[in-house]
Amino acid sequence: MDIPALDYICSFLAMASAISSYFVKNKKLFLIVQTLAIAMFALSSFFKVNYLTMFIYLISIVRMAMYYGYEKADKSAPFLVKTFFAVLIVVASLVINAVKGVAFNPIELLVLVGSILYTYSFGIRNLKLLRIFFIIPTALNIAYYALIPNSIFYLMSYSFELGANLFAMLLYRDRRKAFAKRKQKMLEKSQ
Repeated sequence: MDIPALDYICSFLAMASAISSYFVKNKKLFLIVQTLAIAMFALSSFFKVNYLTMFIYLISIVRMAMYYGYEKADKSAPFLVKTFFAVLIVVASLVINAVKGVAFNPIELLVLVGSILYTYSFGIRNLKLLRIFFIIPTALNIAYYALIPNSIFYLMSYSFELGANLFAMLLYRDRRKAFAKRKQKMLEKSQ
């Protein structure tokens, strides 16, 4: 079902969600907004007839729901759970290619490795550290979409997401420095 208009609408909503997720201060809210972005990317992939990417996004939605549950319980997602989802992504890729009757395209390694890295990164509870780890899989997705035809919106989306991530990291670093300076001044005044 190739419907470019719906593909672009979903891509735009995904891009807006992904970008805005980097400016939340709470890990639970980050997971919710990222899940919305992933759901929109899955719909966009469906409307673009890119089933490999769509199935990876669907697996990612289930993963995000589990990670949210762990986060809500104030626990880290276990390594075995993360590994299960990483293996599931690889198996889904192999099965989809077998069903389509096509050989594995080496370019797909970029999106696979990126998805696996996202799987482990989303399990990081510290939002600051998570943002740092997101740089690599986001860059891999940018490379993937730069190499496949007709994916300009995905390319733009991941590029903007990387930019938003880097900007958010700088913004929060500067805010922490300013807060530390104000706190120091208050301590000096009180003495």
